[in-house]
Amino acid sequence: MVLSILNSVVSVALSILISISHVGWLGEKEGADMWDTNAFLAKMKQQNVVQRILTFGFLPAPTMEITYDDVMTDLFDDMKERTGFDFDAVTKVFPDLFYYARIAYYLMPDQFNKWRDDMILKGDEWEQQGDGAKKGQNRFLGSLIAMPKKAHFIAAPYENREGVYEIHILFTYGDGSTATLDTSAIYDTHTGEIGEWGGVAGIGYNFNAKHMYAYTTPDPPQRALGYIKLYDDLILKTTKMVNIDTIRLKFKYANKDWMLQLWKGRYFITSAGEVGLYNKPPDRLINWYNTASDQELVPMSFKLTAEGVAEPLVDRGQMNHWWMTGFALSDKIYLSPRLTLFSDITAPDQAFADGLVSALKEQQKTHKDLFYKTEGLTTRIIWGPGAAAAITAAPVEAETTEAATVPAEVTTEPVTQAPVPVEETGVLTQAPDPVAPVTEQQTEVVATTTAPAE
Repeated sequence: MVLSILNSVVSVALSILISISHVGWLGEKEGADMWDTNAFLAKMKQQNVVQRILTFGFLPAPTMEITYDDVMTDLFDDMKERTGFDFDAVTKVFPDLFYYARIAYYLMPDQFNKWRDDMILKGDEWEQQGDGAKKGQNRFLGSLIAMPKKAHFIAAPYENREGVYEIHILFTYGDGSTATLDTSAIYDTHTGEIGEWGGVAGIGYNFNAKHMYAYTTPDPPQRALGYIKLYDDLILKTTKMVNIDTIRLKFKYANKDWMLQLWKGRYFITSAGEVGLYNKPPDRLINWYNTASDQELVPMSFKLTAEGVAEPLVDRGQMNHWWMTGFALSDKIYLSPRLTLFSDITAPDQAFADGLVSALKEQQKTHKDLFYKTEGLTTRIIWGPGAAAAITAAPVEAETTEAATVPAEVTTEPVTQAPVPVEETGVLTQAPDPVAPVTEQQTEVVATTTAPAE
């Protein structure tokens, strides 16, 4: 266990050192436009080799035999062909990241096996209590903690529905024992959706294989953490693998301090963006925000485009949410100056809408590529190089290209919209009634990129 902790400390230190010495993990000072899986893996292997040398590693690199059934093979082959992301290559290097945890396992295998069994049983208990996220987290960590030798990905037929599968992973351990991990991921080959309400394995993220992007669910485990600026500072200062800009829209509403925050840029090997809604009591001295509660969710949409790319990287329709995101895999990685973020926010009342507009006007003073327009309680926000042209190109309305999906048995209390229907596939598509076209337009300003304001 001591070696595992040492491994974590050294890994973080090495990430910082390598990031400082290589403004070049991804190339140029402001980042490179393109970075394939092999380049990523090459850098990870370099770090792992240095890590072993500095911490006197004496075991050979661990290996895990990873195989897939036909359905999963087709999925990952399609991903590699369309985006260049080689899931098979990434999973094969995955065990190397746990090199020193593996040493700890060899020193006390019985204890690790006990932890595995206890965590899997705990996952079963959470399942009986209806908490899918904690079920997935416990089963996932429990299955990995005993250092499996083999992992076989299986797409098992789900409820006798054609083209719909439940993803499992069959782990085989050094002593010959096995454990099957229920990833809590339902794969609908018709829509491309992979995941469930708490996210795959309870980590809060689902994936759309049709459009090749990951996104956050409405109730991920991260929701309990709230938001503080330190989160952004830590990731930006410890690695050059993340290069993002952000805008914080702060206003007062219903006796609380509110913030709608926008992010866009490069997140590791994806081009991505986020829209998050937070609030805090006005007497809280530090800017540590709570995430919006179930009663405070608002209909919001999210779209991300890149200069020179015809189709959106991410396009998600309006649904009741507090954290709409999209992390796109493609043959290129785009930096923030080339990305344009769109989001339609429908306020619960006029006071909320007015507060948001006031915050937008304030941020327009320093962000010349930030635009907005309103119709009733809906505000369309557009931020990026394409904002000036896009603000006049289309009305504010509910996006319908690809709304986020959740299992049919899960519902969210609507804020301003009617209940949503259950489709024949058994998956809810949450989208509000279309909002009327906009006639009001804000004054145009020259589109430039400036440093984000707090």
